[in-house]
Amino acid sequence: MYMVVGADGKEYGPATAELLRQWLDEGRITTATAVRPADSSTWQPVGTLLGLGGQPRTEPVMPPTLAPPAGALGATVASRHDLTSFPVAIAILLHYMTFGIFTMVWLNLMHGKMPRIRAEDPSAGKAIGFCFIPFYNLYWIFFTYRRLCLRLDEQRGLYGLRPGNLKGLATAACILQVIPYISLFIGFTILMPVFIGMVQASVNQLVATSATTAPRTTLLTAQASSAGISGGVVAAIVCACMIPVIALLAAIAIPSFVKARSESRRACCMNNMRLIDHAKEQAALEKGYSQGATVSEGELSAYLKGGFSGLSCPAGGHYTINPLGRDPECSEHGTLSAAVERRR
Repeated sequence: MYMVVGADGKEYGPATAELLRQWLDEGRITTATAVRPADSSTWQPVGTLLGLGGQPRTEPVMPPTLAPPAGALGATVASRHDLTSFPVAIAILLHYMTFGIFTMVWLNLMHGKMPRIRAEDPSAGKAIGFCFIPFYNLYWIFFTYRRLCLRLDEQRGLYGLRPGNLKGLATAACILQVIPYISLFIGFTILMPVFIGMVQASVNQLVATSATTAPRTTLLTAQASSAGISGGVVAAIVCACMIPVIALLAAIAIPSFVKARSESRRACCMNNMRLIDHAKEQAALEKGYSQGATVSEGELSAYLKGGFSGLSCPAGGHYTINPLGRDPECSEHGTLSAAVERRR
């Protein structure tokens, strides 16, 4: 098996000696075309290799076009990527901290770091920009994330890595992203962090391998799937990253909830003490009581819906009627005037 340098300066192959003779007959290569054995780095004219002499032919030369094997894509040595590694845990944590904006930008930036094999492969600017077009972005996130998975698998194949096969996960994550309510509780919180974690793990493995391994000339895709880190490990990282986020949200929400609950109880108690004070005034007017006189619970009950016993402090306090001229008092919130001042 031999590798051939075409007229375009690119390396093609592997090709058999019989195929080289066929290309010579068709005029697609000349006897001076450089070839080398697939397991060697020594180049020689194809005419010398086949015993035909080394004089070039005068017919127009066309670069050879090799039909890729079944399941393979025609890629060349020049199809290299510029991807960089990034910690999986930090990527997931940034997803939560930026409410998914980091995920959208970071994943789409990867499009600009890989060679374009198809005309519809988007650039980074196009991939990110289309995500901000209303309604159209509902389709675009499906396209760009699934295409990213395909392009990553092509690059992994160049370096002999098994494909990540993350297109199914990308589809599921995108579906849950566009469904109201479910997108918040499942899509954003669980599935999208798992997806970016799996993608970043796949990229990290690709970057590490490509740093020490020469790329192949064709992409072999008929292999078992592997994304570098298992889904279970990524799920564990997602859970670990969720803990500080949940703790932060709880630290913000719990004090506000407690304060709101306390204020609500205070307001309810103040309303009860106002009812008691008004009932005292009505009893004093009808019975001719003077300042300092005491009004009993039974007398107040005639002016209170449900009676005096029907009033209760939400915080568990006990009410004291107090003589005329003094505000009613709660054992938890103090007098009516004091409760009003604290609320202000």
